[in-house]
Amino acid sequence: MKKIYIPSNLDLQDQFSDRDLDKFYYLIHLIYEQRILYKNPEEYIPLKAKYLRMVIRDYNYYRDILIEKNIIECDGRYIKGKKSLGYKLLPPYSEVKHKQIILKNKIILKNIEKWKKRRLPTTEVHLHLYDFLSKIDIDYSGALNSIKNLPVEEYNPCKIAIDKFLNKDFFLYSDDYGRVHTNVTSLKSTLRKFLTYESKKLINVDVINSQPLFLLSIPSILPSIRCTFLNELDLFQYKSLVEHGGLYDYLMEHCGECDREQFKENFFRETLFGKGVSRIFWQLFPSVAKILDEVKKDDHRSLAWMMQRAESNLIITKICGRIMDEHGDCFISTIHDSILTTTEHVDKIKLIMHQEFKKLGILPSIRIEST
Repeated sequence: MKKIYIPSNLDLQDQFSDRDLDKFYYLIHLIYEQRILYKNPEEYIPLKAKYLRMVIRDYNYYRDILIEKNIIECDGRYIKGKKSLGYKLLPPYSEVKHKQIILKNKIILKNIEKWKKRRLPTTEVHLHLYDFLSKIDIDYSGALNSIKNLPVEEYNPCKIAIDKFLNKDFFLYSDDYGRVHTNVTSLKSTLRKFLTYESKKLINVDVINSQPLFLLSIPSILPSIRCTFLNELDLFQYKSLVEHGGLYDYLMEHCGECDREQFKENFFRETLFGKGVSRIFWQLFPSVAKILDEVKKDDHRSLAWMMQRAESNLIITKICGRIMDEHGDCFISTIHDSILTTTEHVDKIKLIMHQEFKKLGILPSIRIEST
């Protein structure tokens, strides 16, 4: 049995057989679900043809009918190996809360399970994380009550993410860059306070200024940084600021910004992950900006990929790997660059994090906070 979601005002029962209904409904459900799993803010949600074809062999027939009936719309943009076709629900179906229905088509259910098995974690540390993930509980009524007044476009993804915990529908997969995505990472941050492990509240062990800090841990950049570090004062200052968690405040002070969240969003877009490097960053950290510019000159996405690999190698492989080996009963779950645990395990996790960063010549500031 699998529970899926469709718009509450959609009913195709009078038009199609039960066998066909599940195919239509599952395609629509994927548009909801993929927005949750990938936290995708885009208007159109990409759906991989490879997956669709495996689950519903003749999916394009059913997709085209949904398009003809103005239930969904396709963006028509496909780039081989880079971008799948994107889809979105159209009004009035995009303007209402969803409803939960039971998927009954045995062939589809069998194909979904086959795909899920292919996506299950295979490394020892991923299996360890998945085992703990599957034991997380949620205060369902509390979480549900906290989202009841959200607009539809926010309510629907939050409700599905909450329901997955209730239904024990857990997932864990590692993307092409090693980042681990789970029910926890897909859950809105304000809802994580409703999660528990063995009735214990979860604590977040978080590295401050983590993204700028991971720049210093990228293997291919380390030689350039170490060489430059000997001669350039601005790199020494950059390293000191990120280690003490003060980079954002320092940059905000020099550019007159006061909205921290908006500034961070702009910093990631304009400096770390954008095509160029911001003017203020060039002025304050010219030797660091030069390294960033060099890495991104052929493809600006390269730096983000490098940082994600460095992050996953350190957080998942090294830190979580050590926790698993040395403290196997210690509950852990990751939110990309931070680790969730329970109160009694905080100190040992913090110690291991410090030790593994120190091996790279980095001394991070670590923040302990309730979810």
